[in-house]
Amino acid sequence: MLEGVIALIPARAGSVGLPRKNVQHVAGRPLIEWTIEAALRASSVTRVVVSSDDPEVQEVCTRFPCEFLHRPAAVSTSTSSADDVIQHFLSTHVDELILTYLQPTSPCRTSEDIDRSIEMIRSTGSDAVVSIVRISEKPEWMFRRSDDGSLTPLLGPVSQTRRQDLQATYKLNGAIYTAWVELLKQSRLLDLHLLGHEMPWDRSIDIDEAEDLAKAESFLRNGA
Repeated sequence: MLEGVIALIPARAGSVGLPRKNVQHVAGRPLIEWTIEAALRASSVTRVVVSSDDPEVQEVCTRFPCEFLHRPAAVSTSTSSADDVIQHFLSTHVDELILTYLQPTSPCRTSEDIDRSIEMIRSTGSDAVVSIVRISEKPEWMFRRSDDGSLTPLLGPVSQTRRQDLQATYKLNGAIYTAWVELLKQSRLLDLHLLGHEMPWDRSIDIDEAEDLAKAESFLRNGA
């Protein structure tokens, strides 16, 4: 098996929140181009594959030195998961040791972010590295509400600790999921032991609706 890294970019034709999302123009180019270019610029990445059922995405791919993998309808639905896409890809010929899964809805992620995640997984031997962003919300002070309106603390009895004394909280920002190929053949990605590559808020935009598209447009034109 080669000491390589495969970048897998998922880009199905349909989108529930924002129609034709992956090919909508952001800062003068189709959204997916930002991720293809970041993957190609990452020095650790040895091969870039776009998995899609969309002819327009396929046309975009012809402008770059990347591969296009036709994704069948069975793994191109609104309920298809990242693991479904990864397993379909792994059923093809894969020689690389590491896979980094890069959603095109995170156009502000950089090649340096990708390289850092790959460096982390190689240097630590961890199962997987995911990109995260720090948030101000504290799960210690969160509740679930039942049908009758009563509240149940998410993490048990509510702490009276001051906000600044609580541990920092992070969430996945959706930009990078990097893991060993052999482990992905046996397990769901998020069931693996995870390390986090922290990214700042301004580069953690995950495009789901028109408002997110506008934020990414502003950052890519002015802040990148």
